[in-house]
Amino acid sequence: MGIRDTMRSLFAVEQLNTPRPTRIQTRQVTEGSLEDFAIRVLGNRGTKLYRKPSIRETLQVPAVLNAVTKIASITGSLSMEVLRDGQRVDRPTVISRPNPLTTPRDFFRDVAYSMAVYGESWLWIAKREPRPSNLALALVPANPREIRVDVESGRKVIRWGDQEMDPDDMIQITYLRAPGTLRGVGPLQLCGAAVSVAVEAQDWAANFYAEGGQSSVIIKHAAELDPAIGDDGLSEADRLRSQWVDRPNNVPRIIDQNIESVDYQVPNEAGSQMLQSRMYQNGEVANMFGIPGALLEYNAPGSSLTYKSIPDLVRQFVDLCLSPNYLEPIEQTLTDLLPRQQVARFVTEGLLRADVKTQYEVAALGLEKGVLDRAEARAIVGLEPTIEVEPVPFAPPRAVPSMRSADEPLRCTACGRSRMIVYAGGTLRCVSCKTERAVS
Repeated sequence: MGIRDTMRSLFAVEQLNTPRPTRIQTRQVTEGSLEDFAIRVLGNRGTKLYRKPSIRETLQVPAVLNAVTKIASITGSLSMEVLRDGQRVDRPTVISRPNPLTTPRDFFRDVAYSMAVYGESWLWIAKREPRPSNLALALVPANPREIRVDVESGRKVIRWGDQEMDPDDMIQITYLRAPGTLRGVGPLQLCGAAVSVAVEAQDWAANFYAEGGQSSVIIKHAAELDPAIGDDGLSEADRLRSQWVDRPNNVPRIIDQNIESVDYQVPNEAGSQMLQSRMYQNGEVANMFGIPGALLEYNAPGSSLTYKSIPDLVRQFVDLCLSPNYLEPIEQTLTDLLPRQQVARFVTEGLLRADVKTQYEVAALGLEKGVLDRAEARAIVGLEPTIEVEPVPFAPPRAVPSMRSADEPLRCTACGRSRMIVYAGGTLRCVSCKTERAVS
């Protein structure tokens, strides 16, 4: 054996056998480089053999679902105000009720969900004010999987399904995006290996218990079995194994006199449930999304514990994850739709409110020093009504993106309802059953 063969045997790594189709990811290597020389000598061990799970499989991991739910639900629970020169002004329709067909909570929750899961969110400006203002009146969230973005003849082309959309009416909010690229990416797209580990550990534990929760069985035959393949395509060992495993679990089995022994391997319950791996994946998911580990029930073993109250954890979550990655991009996007000198901002005071004792101490100190007046001090302790307790306003009829009229209601031919949205190119989509048809 030569030096080259020796080095190959030393550094060889057995490939993982998996019944699922494997997505092989490779990269280009410059010919003549040091990396090319190492690959030619040792073989290409840089090939990634992990399977890239789908979004649906990823959301079946409890830690991922918990993180996405917290981000989407908390964003949807926040109210949005409009400021001009630091003073609160009346909110226009596009802020008070962005999508006339749903509540503000559903709208902001869906936007944050798309950003957390797909790394981007798409909004369609369904209605505008009459010219010359031409300001946005209604926003409809689009599923990022239905959006295709291409560059044709130096022009950016956006298609929603099979309809080409006006780029001025399509708004993209990204979690992260490399300069020069057209689509946004998020934690689930960038951390593919960590996501794959979490999904596979979850599936491994589920499959173990789906088969009855039994470990391996060793059957020792008294005589030597013939390795020759019979007419049925099985050897004697294969035929013996098939007779043993073709019955359901936990049922009696008949053993003939040629079986010398049957040994069951004692299952390791902690290992079978992948407890350590799944606890580790909680920390990985918290790292991916920037969420404090305590909010995902993750405790790093052996680390020093710093006990924090719920308000402290929520503030850390808002400051490090929610505000920079989700709230700020949404605020700036909606601000661009407002007249100049007006700013849209989420109201996070209620979310970041301290404990009751601290609230009253701060309010009393501010009132004593003259920094706060009576109304501002009462607002700190939650005694003054704020925008968070205001009722959700109705959308004006001019903002509803539909073709309905009093003389001839436009009804869906599938479900019979008359709430249909008009899309570009004269296509209608039913709000209830999602059926599409052309305008007649």
